[in-house]
Amino acid sequence: MEQLVSAVKQINANPSWVLEQRKKYNLLEDLPEELEQEILPYYRLAAEIGLFPEDSGGAEAAGQDFEFYGVAGELKGDPKELKVEDYWYLEPLNQVLGM
Repeated sequence: MEQLVSAVKQINANPSWVLEQRKKYNLLEDLPEELEQEILPYYRLAAEIGLFPEDSGGAEAAGQDFEFYGVAGELKGDPKELKVEDYWYLEPLNQVLGM
């Protein structure tokens, strides 16, 4: 969990970190060059608009999942009646975030 939170913080602070890690770990070595050129602009925009929240969205994001799957017809009953803590164990995330 610490590494996930750390990675998001790194991306938000320096989107080119993704390219550095890709090179360091030889990730997606077969990615076509035209797609490689899209990596940095994507992560710059993502950081700019807050696509990757540094708290990973927490309970709020989990609640939004209920809404999404409810609209998609994948949940039985009213999604608003579901409790996040019945489906997600957020303690490791909360510990990393100091909550």
